[in-house]
Order: sequence, then structure tokens, then C-alpha cells
Amino acid sequence: MIAIQTTNLINDGYTKRGYIKPDEDGLHGGLFCEYRPMTAEQAEDLDLCLTRTEGAKAIRVMTEAIVKQLVSWSEVDEKTKQAKPIDSFTVSRLPRPLLIVLRQLVQGLWVGDPIPEPTGQEASEYAQGLMAIAEGKAPGLEQLETDRKN
Repeated sequence: MIAIQTTNLINDGYTKRGYIKPDEDGLHGGLFCEYRPMTAEQAEDLDLCLTRTEGAKAIRVMTEAIVKQLVSWSEVDEKTKQAKPIDSFTVSRLPRPLLIVLRQLVQGLWVGDPIPEPTGQEASEYAQGLMAIAEGKAPGLEQLETDRKN
């Protein structure tokens, strides 16, 4: 009998938090998200589909797969600060390097970057943002509510 117990199975509805730090060369900014990790079968199916397609069709396949896994994310409209929808059109507008890293994250090929430790006022705003995501609220709306009060 094995004395060590593990919990590696991906159960239905299981979500993880992820962070992709900004690219050092400025290719993309950072991204926080919650996602459902792909099962091995889903990841293999995606890889197979991507080897059978190319160009714009491959990007559509990849973005659709990512959309199915994302639960929430930190993307907001620059002007209105309203949460951007998680749909194929919006996800396909991410910079290509960020899109590829996000795919690796949801496929379980990469664990993501460590979530930064905030300090001072940033800590409060950061915690509010994380709590909003955890409560299923659109990221950015908490900040808008805070701004309206001030």
C-alpha cells in the first residue's frame, strides 16, 4: 500500500488562477486569469487540430479552445475600463506571443508566472481585483465603483 496520497486529477469545474507577466521586450502586458485546465485528451485534440490547419484557421481553432477554458480575465477596455468579453474575436486580438503562452497555460504545459506580491495601495487594489474575480465579478468593475466614490 502507498502511504503518500496525491490529488492530480482534473475534475469537472476545477479552476486555477494564472498570471502571465509582461514581456520584457514590451511585446505584451501582463494578464491575470482563471481557467479550467484542459484534460490530456482535450490538449491532444487541440494539438492534432493545429497540425491539420494553418494560418488564420489555426488561430481560430486556438482561440476557440482558449475561450472554452477561460473563466475570467483581467482584460478591460482602455477607455471605459469595462471588462472585455471572453470570446473568440477578443481573444484573437491578443498579441501573438501572449496568445501562445496563454494556450500553453490552459493546456497544462506551463504553470504560469508567480503572482506578484503587491505592496501599499497597490496591495489593496490588487486584493480587490482578485476578490472580484473569485466572486465572479468582471475585473475592472470594482475599480470603477471605487473611482465613482472618490
